[in-house]
Amino acid sequence: FDADMASERTNAAAVKKIALAQVALARGDGDTARQLADEARELSSFDSISVPAARIYVATGDTDTALEISSALGARLQPQSRAYGLMIEGMLARESGEYVTAIDAFRNAIELADLWLLRFELGRAYLDAEFFAEALSEFTACNDRRGETSAVFLDETPSIRYLSSLPYWAGRAQEGLGMQSAADQSYQDFLALREEGGPLADDTRQRLRP
Repeated sequence: FDADMASERTNAAAVKKIALAQVALARGDGDTARQLADEARELSSFDSISVPAARIYVATGDTDTALEISSALGARLQPQSRAYGLMIEGMLARESGEYVTAIDAFRNAIELADLWLLRFELGRAYLDAEFFAEALSEFTACNDRRGETSAVFLDETPSIRYLSSLPYWAGRAQEGLGMQSAADQSYQDFLALREEGGPLADDTRQRLRP
């Protein structure tokens, strides 16, 4: 980070900050995650920073800042940026329990740009709404398109980490459909990737059959 700043590579520094923020969130440290997201946004406004920052704000209940980012993205010319703006709106609706509104927002976003992260968030909305078959279909599509996560924001920013929680969510959908053996395998796959623990890992261990 210091070397990036010394060389005025501010976007590279922001990428490191946002990655650390995501690690903090995965460990359940929302305060640190928000602080790091704030610091990353001071360095860059690229989608690869703004979008994951917004996801952190949504997850930690900072609705106003998430809406601010959504509005800024929605005002951009690029279809993928406007799609991400709609995605954030959908995430906020999902967190409020407005699942149909959320699903509509994600579908509208996909019409603008069929991006991996939109499919992932749509799957989570279906899951929360207990449309388990639809959720599993989206998570399966995400797995089939896993290569896209090497550069999920269509730039040179490494982003393979977005795959790490996919087995957990697929397992939840499989469990909802009564596919317990498949769910157990998905949960085991997830735990193999999340050795450091955190809220999702704790929940996985409770769901995994002995």
